[in-house]
Amino acid sequence: MDTLAVIVPGTPVPQGSKNAYLRGGRIVLVESAKALKSYRAEVSAAVRSAATEVGFRKVARPGAVHIHISFSFVRPKTNRNPDHTVKPDIDKLCRTILDGITQTEQVFEDDSQVTMLTALKQYADNAETLIVVTRATP
Repeated sequence: MDTLAVIVPGTPVPQGSKNAYLRGGRIVLVESAKALKSYRAEVSAAVRSAATEVGFRKVARPGAVHIHISFSFVRPKTNRNPDHTVKPDIDKLCRTILDGITQTEQVFEDDSQVTMLTALKQYADNAETLIVVTRATP
């Protein structure tokens, strides 16, 4: 199997902003998005399940992968803009997905193997994330 497609239900959560705290003389960094840990776990579980189900073989280094991600959000009732031009930032959303896939240890060894990444942020009837991973090298 050279392509893996996964849908992760629920509102996508961005990764990237951190809050710093001083505890016992040490600086501790904490993700600012409270739902990040559970959402990343959902991404990992969905990708792991789909990869197992379709028999997707892990892309070992130096193999390359291409990834397309479509983030769908439910439009707020007060928003009439056809495009999703508000937060969260698309790059921070992608970071969550790439790290979630890396955690599965079933699709690729490291997200440095991603040589092409396309992403779409849009409004839709349901909040979900579509992830398509394609093996770029045999």
